[in-house]
Amino acid sequence: MRYGDDFILFFDNKNQAVQAQLVVTEWLLKNLYLKIHKSNNVVVKTSSGLRFLGHEIYATSGIIIDKAMRCKLVKNINMKNIGTYRAMHLSKKYAKRISWLLVK
Repeated sequence: MRYGDDFILFFDNKNQAVQAQLVVTEWLLKNLYLKIHKSNNVVVKTSSGLRFLGHEIYATSGIIIDKAMRCKLVKNINMKNIGTYRAMHLSKKYAKRISWLLVK
């Protein structure tokens, strides 16, 4: 089993984001007994982009995997950790390098 503890949510406006932030924070504490660290629980405007888990996310151009994460991927991927990398937005060039691992 793999536990994913990093996530982001997108909303149309700040009021929606702040409301969701409160609901999610309360739900995680009440149901999973997880406290969200205040420095990681932020509302930011994403028009200029956002860095998240080795990805650069832009409203106009989508998701781009950064160079350091591509290098880590090529160096470290194997059958034990492939699940970690399956959801990454890889260019065709890098996806071809690991296509043998992605066969279901």
